[in-house]
Amino acid sequence: MKCQVPAVASLKQGEFPISPLNSASEHSNIFANDIAYQAMLVWAKKQLGLGSLPSSTQSWTVYRDVSLGENFYLKLTVVKSSGKGKQRGSLVADIKMIDENNRLLSEIKSAKVTASANLNDLFLPKAPKTTPKAKQSESEASA
Repeated sequence: MKCQVPAVASLKQGEFPISPLNSASEHSNIFANDIAYQAMLVWAKKQLGLGSLPSSTQSWTVYRDVSLGENFYLKLTVVKSSGKGKQRGSLVADIKMIDENNRLLSEIKSAKVTASANLNDLFLPKAPKTTPKAKQSESEASA
């Protein structure tokens, strides 16, 4: 999967700024690291039908941080999964971040997410609430 964290992310990071590396324009990118876990959560939802949260990682080796605005690729390799069609499950995966020149940026071994049907509602967009008065106005408008 091709990925990129836009430079605007540094403006939205809150009280924990991205630390500078070698120059004012080069920064380590914690947002890129989060993409690895987000990919697992998406996989668990699509393949298992369950919401999930990260629970453990055996190891994470960073060879070079992803720079803001840099294109890179994420390769997720499923090691083990369980729970399809059930109330609970899990996913264990190895993940690699690879730059556009096919150089390994980082690798994660045995990252695990715990999945549960109880988490499904937490990851759905909330429908806007309408008041009875608003509903009445809508029905009057369509009459």
